[in-house]
Amino acid sequence: MKFKKMPENKYAFQTVGQALKNIRKIFKDKGIMNPDREAEILLSYFLEMSSSEIYLNSDRILKDIEKTQLEKKIHKRIEKIPLQYITKHQEFMGMDFLVEKGVLIPRPETEILVEEVIRKLKNYKCSRVADLGTGTGIIAVSIAKFIEDVIIYATDISKKSLQIALKNAQKHGCKNKIIFLQGDLFEPFIGIIKKNSLDGIISNPPYIDSHDFESLGLTVWIIIVK
Repeated sequence: MKFKKMPENKYAFQTVGQALKNIRKIFKDKGIMNPDREAEILLSYFLEMSSSEIYLNSDRILKDIEKTQLEKKIHKRIEKIPLQYITKHQEFMGMDFLVEKGVLIPRPETEILVEEVIRKLKNYKCSRVADLGTGTGIIAVSIAKFIEDVIIYATDISKKSLQIALKNAQKHGCKNKIIFLQGDLFEPFIGIIKKNSLDGIISNPPYIDSHDFESLGLTVWIIIVK
């Protein structure tokens, strides 16, 4: 009688706690920044547990299918696929945003700049602003959440980006404060918005080659307030 060979556990972990420890080491050895945090995020996403639940369930034995699927996620990350594209989520300004491959990932340090944008818009009492190249919609949604009386015109040339941005706006309950328009930069405004009717224009344009983003670590902003 032939027995079916069990799948090999490439990374040699059996429990949740062992998985967390091993993933941390793997990420560290592969030169991934913030290996401890990324390991925790990946495992939390995969097991649908909070960080605290991971530690509380550290002795739970992982099923063979769980180990196999988790190994695939680990392999994707060490192949330099961004963690956000694996989990399809990114935390920003204390909110959870949906991200997908093909849409630029919001960088954590951008929060500082968004906070400054919100401060300026409040000081100038801006009620109609444009977010050019909205991407995942993090800027538009953040403004909508932190400024009460505001209408945001969010544009993007990518239909997929606008679909993701709309989902994020719906998720955070501010869809009625954001008008999504498809087109390049100011192009969607032609015939829709009158000249000088905007109080502010915000943009984080991806004018640097996409292959250079990971190595440069740059975040570039244009902030214009009337």
